Amino acid sequence: MRLRCEYVAGDVRHALTLRISSLGPKESDLGLSLVYSQPTENPIQSESSVSEVERIVQSLAQSTQQLRFDCGARFVQNREAYTSLIPLPLRSDEWKDLPFDDIVGFRFRKRDGDRTVYNVIVELISNEYHESLSYNWESHLSLELPSAVLNAGKDIVGRFVFRTSAKP
Repeated sequence: MRLRCEYVAGDVRHALTLRISSLGPKESDLGLSLVYSQPTENPIQSESSVSEVERIVQSLAQSTQQLRFDCGARFVQNREAYTSLIPLPLRSDEWKDLPFDDIVGFRFRKRDGDRTVYNVIVELISNEYHESLSYNWESHLSLELPSAVLNAGKDIVGRFVFRTSAKP
């Protein structure tokens, strides 16, 4: 089952896609995929209404069991207003005989013992920082989950790419 809705709140477009799939023979063996985005292209035809997605999430949220969510996020910031933890690009002018001219990205991993807490990739592409993030989030399912997960992702990425000026 796939449900998608788009809505506007505070002059910002939001899109929420909920996928529910069976993972086993028991009715409680469910796979959930919740995708949140702020689309910039023209709205698409909604496959469901916000109230339908809300109703299903509230129904699934009856369980207070902590769930582990594998999360992924992508962010883009303008280089004029942001900088990266390691300034990009790194020029290879003083290095001789290397098969590249510039380093325009890095991959970072945070570990807790043998467990990966998060992975962050920062790239400088056409005067913009592009960050890709993967991390885990433990919580019970609720309507506040997309906002909490997004804020956690912003917090992690903000350690690697941060605002340097008042420009947007």
